[in-house]
Amino acid sequence: MIISAILTASFILDLFFGDPPNSFHPVAWIGQWIDMLWKKRLPGRFRLFIWGVLITSSGIFFLSVPLYFIGFLPVLLIILLSIPLLKLSFSLRNLFKAAGEIRELLETGELDKARTQTAWHLVSRDTTELTEPGIAAAVIESTSENITDSFTSPFFFYLLFGLAGAWAFRFVNTCDAMLGYRRDDYEWGGKFPARLDDILNFIPARITAFFIMIAGCKKKNLISAFRETLQSRNKTESPNAGWTMAAIAVILDLRLEKKGFYIINEKGREPESGDIDDCLRICKAATILIMIFLVAMGILIYGI
Repeated sequence: MIISAILTASFILDLFFGDPPNSFHPVAWIGQWIDMLWKKRLPGRFRLFIWGVLITSSGIFFLSVPLYFIGFLPVLLIILLSIPLLKLSFSLRNLFKAAGEIRELLETGELDKARTQTAWHLVSRDTTELTEPGIAAAVIESTSENITDSFTSPFFFYLLFGLAGAWAFRFVNTCDAMLGYRRDDYEWGGKFPARLDDILNFIPARITAFFIMIAGCKKKNLISAFRETLQSRNKTESPNAGWTMAAIAVILDLRLEKKGFYIINEKGREPESGDIDDCLRICKAATILIMIFLVAMGILIYGI
């Protein structure tokens, strides 16, 4: 019961307050730690790969070990510490807020600002030449994909391994975001965190995609949505991102394209700014369903 209460309370805390400024946010500190260690890398494929392993392992160790011992404190202290610490391991309010702000910029014709905000908050791709449909597609793709990274996975690993699990995932995911590129030294230095992130997100991504389909079943028959999602899920390089992006594309009948990389649901229509609203409604509903599912799982695993 305590586990489920902590999950619920941290969800509500994020709903009302979102994230603190970066200067006070542990994920920003994690980013600084990774960046500091990455600058000390040595050339050579083997040395870069080993350095990526060590960077990833360092964070898992230094975060998980002290967080593990919180479980030995008195119950009241466990609750008081776990709620804010779990909340800091995920972020939904800011994700949805960023998507909504970009939608407003598109509707008021401020395309350049929308491009800047999309690159700043949501994607790593070059947005300088994106049209309105391209921006809308990027926002919809990123919003649906990031539910897994920003919410489902931290909760999933908290349910299994407590705060140590949630923050171990958050460190690996941050390593992947910073180092997991297929260019220059990152090709080998980021290979370990990228593959580990794929493994950790494997189940949560499929949970997220399933509940996106459930949340959007009024727009499309669930069986048809599942069948079409299966057909499009492998269009991306990631074994996980394609699931959630395909699910939202199929539900909204959209063609989502990252030029030179993938086209999801090719027969769909081009996205418009209004589709971001539909995406947000479905994704918000999906997160509530995921929350209920994981709380129920917590009760089944640990008892009332």
